[in-house]
Amino acid sequence: LYEQGRFDEARAEWRSSLQISRELGYRRGESVAADGLATLDDDQGRYAESIAGYALANEIARETGARRG
Repeated sequence: LYEQGRFDEARAEWRSSLQISRELGYRRGESVAADGLATLDDDQGRYAESIAGYALANEIARETGARRG
């Protein structure tokens, strides 16, 4: 969706993924979804939201020992 320029739909899918991951306690999925939202926010000039999303993704990665790359 993102690559097709369907940003509103991509945002909705990332938010859904984030919520489902939280409900399931799937921290890796939560981190990936937060990172996806942050990338979308960054590309759309929503810098405050982007920084918060990247911070969340990094926090989860540190907590879980996951590497970002």
